[in-house]
Amino acid sequence: MHVKGLELGGYDPRGATGIGFSMALGSRGGCHHGQGYTIPDELTFSRVDPFAIRGKGAFVKKKGEERRVSDSAVTCKFARFEMDDLAKMLSAVTGEDHREDDLYIIGERINNVERCYNVREGIRRKDDHLPDRFLKEAMPEGPAKGRTIDNEELLNDFYEAAKWDSQGIPTSEKLAELGIIDIDRSLRAHIQ
Repeated sequence: MHVKGLELGGYDPRGATGIGFSMALGSRGGCHHGQGYTIPDELTFSRVDPFAIRGKGAFVKKKGEERRVSDSAVTCKFARFEMDDLAKMLSAVTGEDHREDDLYIIGERINNVERCYNVREGIRRKDDHLPDRFLKEAMPEGPAKGRTIDNEELLNDFYEAAKWDSQGIPTSEKLAELGIIDIDRSLRAHIQ
């Protein structure tokens, strides 16, 4: 039970599809923090439907951006900061004006740089794949009883939200929008 060679974190994505996105799309593999930690929003606070796939790609993308900014700011994973609070803390510490929207762009840049690196090393859609057990074997009991995951729908939804192509490669337009054109040139040279 792994994605990209890394064993999965302690959650079954048939009961919380957002964590399935996170595991399938994590830069280093099946980590439950890899693309953002969705469990509190899906299960603890019921902010989003834990079984939905369509439309959840944008939610998971946002959670991934939050995670990358939080990691870059070296905050504790257990201290859950809202992005606005983190922007205020960074402004106080650095003396520079940081806004919540700016932090999301930073998180998106980091996510795209990570993905470009992985694409350069050969990672594609075929690697963003949950184990077959979750796709073919229905959950035997509990609130998710009878559920499986549609990995292709999951990837399509996330790639669309991230503005990546059908193989999970960030588009030139997305990288230009993020101001990382040099990375786009380098990436295209490696995949042509």
